[in-house]
Amino acid sequence: MAVSAFQDYPLADRDREWDGGAAEKRIRAWAGAEDEPNAKYRDAHVWYDSENKDNFTAYKLLIADVIQGKVCAVPRGIMAAGNVMQGSRGGVDLPKQDIDRVKSHLAKYYKENGRGPSLGPRIARLSRLEGAGLAVPSQSRPAAAGSGSEVEP
Repeated sequence: MAVSAFQDYPLADRDREWDGGAAEKRIRAWAGAEDEPNAKYRDAHVWYDSENKDNFTAYKLLIADVIQGKVCAVPRGIMAAGNVMQGSRGGVDLPKQDIDRVKSHLAKYYKENGRGPSLGPRIARLSRLEGAGLAVPSQSRPAAAGSGSEVEP
């Protein structure tokens, strides 16, 4: 199991819509990973199962898209990944030892270029609650995009 190295991709416009399925297709084409994942494909995701790295299903938390031929981190994709880490859409099943590193990876984008509030305090609070056995992933229906319930970068 592994957290991808932080790539410091340039941020797309904050108002850019996020369509994870469409972004996945563009990232595959850009990376030349039509048949199987490769390092470029991996780097567009925050986490992957290194024991199954030849399977597309091993890659989680896509945060990037190809915009005008260039890979960019998309703020709404980062928000979606942050929300999933906090239990949205049923959360994500990651090894406990990787959770803080994934949150740190996402927090770097939240802080980048002074855009919006830092996710750091929310991540620290969530980590403390999880450590105390108090944080339970949300089982409620996912919020609609743009509903105001997303974590803002």
